[in-house]
Amino acid sequence: MDKSMLSRIKHLFAKEELPPDILFKEKPSLILLVLIYVLAICAVIVVAKFYSGIVPLLISQITSFFKGVKSEWVELIFLLITKYIYLLIVLLLALYHVKREITSYTLTKNDLVIRKGLLVRKEIYVPVSKILNISIRRNFIGLIAGYGTIEVELGGYAAPITLENISNSREKVKLLLQLINKI
Repeated sequence: MDKSMLSRIKHLFAKEELPPDILFKEKPSLILLVLIYVLAICAVIVVAKFYSGIVPLLISQITSFFKGVKSEWVELIFLLITKYIYLLIVLLLALYHVKREITSYTLTKNDLVIRKGLLVRKEIYVPVSKILNISIRRNFIGLIAGYGTIEVELGGYAAPITLENISNSREKVKLLLQLINKI
């Protein structure tokens, strides 16, 4: 591997240098996306095993029960169902990947900024002074992988703002609390 290729790979994984007024800038955790890819691969393997092992037995049972039904027809139906399951898995992966890429969270010294949306871009600016309560919600996988969902409660009747799948969520909450305590 040449040095230019190695430097490009290093650049992909290098942390972005942030301006001094930005404390963190983050997208939802990539760990969850990798876990979803692993689960999708497992689902494809299970469907393939099901198709190669159980489907021939089902085809013979269906053709013997329903006289006159050709085994090719039944096999074609199972093949179409399998293809639609594969397509559904790919679409779900693509949907989650796009959702991750179009969402970002930025904490400055004054504001928490949430940017979401592909066709319609929504930006939410929350002054740090309006934050009343912060909580972290983590599931079992989040505990192991080190990510969590941060909920920020504001004054008034506004619903809590959710920062989904944030890596090192405890450190991010500590940063928020330090800012709130300075005000």
